[in-house]
Amino acid sequence: MAVTDTEAVHVIVIGEGATETILPITQDRLPADRVRIVETDPESTDEYDRYLEDLLGVVTSRTAADSFDDQYLEVADTIREELDADNRVWCNATESGYAIATAASTIAAERPAARSRIHAYQATTGGYDQLPLVADPQLSDTAVEVLEALAENQGVGSISQLAHRMVDGDLGDSFRSKVQYNAEKLEDAGYIERVQRGNRMQPCLSPMGRLWVTERGRDD
Repeated sequence: MAVTDTEAVHVIVIGEGATETILPITQDRLPADRVRIVETDPESTDEYDRYLEDLLGVVTSRTAADSFDDQYLEVADTIREELDADNRVWCNATESGYAIATAASTIAAERPAARSRIHAYQATTGGYDQLPLVADPQLSDTAVEVLEALAENQGVGSISQLAHRMVDGDLGDSFRSKVQYNAEKLEDAGYIERVQRGNRMQPCLSPMGRLWVTERGRDD
């Protein structure tokens, strides 16, 4: 494989998925100098590892991440590391799509100047599908407070109840309205979802909202 100034690095979460996960590389449809594997099942990873290195000569490295949150954090850190080295990053979302795609979109929003070097794709039997990178909206201070309050008050019955827990003292109509407004915006953006609990729809963080709070906590 020819040596270039920058490398094409693939980030792939591999568990017990079908071999089509690496088809875009094995069929030479996408450039690949290195593959960084985030493994959830070491035995399955061994097979991919041997195939990529022994047959294709693609350099691989492996890290383990079992949970959805750990996969997201590992992928996000890997993308940042490769961008810092001026490389192009191809994020394979075939097996752990949401974690990979969310991490890629988060870093693309975090580093707009590097957006053209971040790609997300999903392998198919006929090749691959390019996935769009969703822009991360600018969150208001109140929106951030709502997300953090939901993380701290899991099981809260309603947004109104959440607003009561966010204040020290009497809850005014103005603050309640502000919390309600921001909660609706966060739900539209996919950060909050409502889950059926008995006869009510209980607000909670979506997977994307939970990951956002986790990432913010690391930065703080």
